Amino acid sequence: MSGTSMASPHTAGVVALLYQQAGGAITPEAVRSTIMTTASKIGSAPFNSPTTSYTFDGVREGVLDALNATGATLP
Repeated sequence: MSGTSMASPHTAGVVALLYQQAGGAITPEAVRSTIMTTASKIGSAPFNSPTTSYTFDGVREGVLDALNATGATLP
């Protein structure tokens, strides 16, 4: 219940919500930009990472923030 086993479906769900909100008219670049600009902890390594080179491209995009990315509000 951690790592990519949970990150992948979480991200796919956020992408689906963004697609739905845009009425199906959203580009992959727009999705990536939205996710990256609304992330939390941008520039830091993932939680409990034993190394600073955790990322394959050297960029630490941050932690996906589903509420912020989709503009959702809590009741």
